[in-house]
Amino acid sequence: MSHLRIPANWKVNRSTPFFTKENVPAALLSHHNTAAGVFGQLCVMEGTVTYYG
Repeated sequence: MSHLRIPANWKVNRSTPFFTKENVPAALLSHHNTAAGVFGQLCVMEGTVTYYG
């Protein structure tokens, strides 16, 4: 499996508020994809994340 790297010249196009377990959108808790050329950045403020990519 090859892994893509986020380009050095990337820019933020939009962002979301901080989510908690009470308000995180269900779509983010299951398998989902981004559009071609779109990367996600995950910031964990507390707790852990299990990634099944």
